[in-house]
Amino acid sequence: MASSGSASATPLTTALAAGAALGATLLYGIAANYTKRYLTGVDALTVAAGTMTGATIVLLPLAVIYWPSAPISLHAWAQCSRLAWRAPASPICCSST
Repeated sequence: MASSGSASATPLTTALAAGAALGATLLYGIAANYTKRYLTGVDALTVAAGTMTGATIVLLPLAVIYWPSAPISLHAWAQCSRLAWRAPASPICCSST
């Protein structure tokens, strides 16, 4: 987590981060209502596959545009894989309290 004294934490970047969090919250709410209203009765696997396909279509051009010029280190790939593997098993998501 970045500290507030970081040189890269400007008021603009802080506002953009807060806006992104609020925007994501808004879109999650819209998606939940849309799914409940229009996709009731559709197989959950179909909805999940459609969601992942749509996200891929939207993010693929950005990945091509912002692809790093230097190769990504094996250590970075390993850490991303570790995070992706462990995140679904996070106790925060599964807490019953």
